[in-house]
Amino acid sequence: MTGTSFAPMMIIIVIVIRRRKIIDRFRNTGTLSANTAKTAAELQIRQSLLFNRLCRRGILIENSGRYYLDEQRLSDSRYRTRSTILPLLVIVFLLLILADLYFTR
Repeated sequence: MTGTSFAPMMIIIVIVIRRRKIIDRFRNTGTLSANTAKTAAELQIRQSLLFNRLCRRGILIENSGRYYLDEQRLSDSRYRTRSTILPLLVIVFLLLILADLYFTR
C-alpha cells in the first residue's frame, strides 16, 4: 500500500463536518421556514462555497437576503446521494474481491 494518500478522505470528512455545522446552526436557531428566516450574519455563518452550494441545491432557501433550511429538500438530497453512492460502493467492493481472487492465484 505504498503511495496511498488519505488526503482525499480527509477533505471529504472536513466537508461533511462543515456541512453538518451549517445545517445544525439552522436547526438549533429554528430557522426552518420563510417566517423564521435570518441573514447569514444573524446566524453567524460565512457565505462560503459550501453555503452557496447548499443554496443552489435548494437546501437553504434565500428570501430577501434571509435564509432558512428546507428539511424536505435536505431529506430528498440525502436519499439521492445514498441511492447513488451505495451501488458504487457495492461495485468497488466486488472489484476488490475479484482483484484479490485474481492476484492470489
